Amino acid sequence: MEINPACQKTSADLEPLLHSSSSCRIVWIFGLLTLGISGVLIVLIFTLLLLWRVISYVRPDLERYIERHLSEIGSMLKFLKS
Repeated sequence: MEINPACQKTSADLEPLLHSSSSCRIVWIFGLLTLGISGVLIVLIFTLLLLWRVISYVRPDLERYIERHLSEIGSMLKFLKS
């Protein structure tokens, strides 16, 4: 089985690919930045959704806790006034 000489690549043939033009580098950098920013946005959205779920789950208990302590503080203030 013979290998086509046009398909054989040497390190000299690959050298231009390693040192690509600046426009190609700009496209790569822009692509990586776009992927990074979209990844951060996705993580931020999922974090906010998770935080919203936790707050909606805890909120009724938290409201009761605050009301109870506010009533205790109110009764202490009434006691101190009298």
